[in-house]
Amino acid sequence: MTPLPEAADWRSSLERHQFEEALARLKALSLVGQGEREHQDALERLVLFFESLRAKNYQAATRINRSGWSALDVQVLGLDEMLAALTTAEESWRNGDERVRAALQPALEHHLTRAEASNQLGVLEAVCEKPDLARTHFQTALASDPRHYRAITNLGNLELESGNLQTAEMRYREALKLNPEYSVAYNNLAAVLKRQGKRGEAVDMLKKSQRMSLKEFRQQSRKGVPSSSDAAPNLQTRVAELWANTTVRTVVVVVLIVVAYQIFKR
Repeated sequence: MTPLPEAADWRSSLERHQFEEALARLKALSLVGQGEREHQDALERLVLFFESLRAKNYQAATRINRSGWSALDVQVLGLDEMLAALTTAEESWRNGDERVRAALQPALEHHLTRAEASNQLGVLEAVCEKPDLARTHFQTALASDPRHYRAITNLGNLELESGNLQTAEMRYREALKLNPEYSVAYNNLAAVLKRQGKRGEAVDMLKKSQRMSLKEFRQQSRKGVPSSSDAAPNLQTRVAELWANTTVRTVVVVVLIVVAYQIFKR
């Protein structure tokens, strides 16, 4: 049986680091009995790895089994150290921007962590009120991983701050195509739509943001629930543990923004 022309070229997608596309093409080959199960399994784990990084879940990325990646010619040497560098950078914000930059340098050098490290660096420069430098880092992140929806959202934020509402809207919608459950993009899209006078659609986006925020919060809470064999922590400890989680903090902030918007929009 003749291979499907597009599907047969999955290795070229892999060479361009377009892992989702490579996996889709390999699955198409499997449908006609010409796929390679070993490579498909490895690609599925690789795609899951990137999904974890985009979601800022470095622990999940570290836990992913990398057996079979060598068959894909994907360099994993030093990857655990790069993931640890991302975590260190995230924990270094309270110690000043230079500590964050120093922590991110190793992760910028590995092609599997470059996108996430560049996005973190872009956020840092945006906070330091250096929008042009921030934009460069976000664009570098997308050059390494075109599906990095947080970097796309951050570019939208820069456009929003510059008053480029239509471009910001385009960026947020682009991010939501890649991750339809990303609450931050819904919330920011609502802000753009409101400023353009599209109040009805803005309210719809806010409602979606709130639903996604609560969903994320529940997921994070379930992950933190101790098993029956664990000693139950007291309430103060549990709250502290949840608040230490970056995703939980983001969700709480988004929910507060939504509530404030509903109160003051009248």
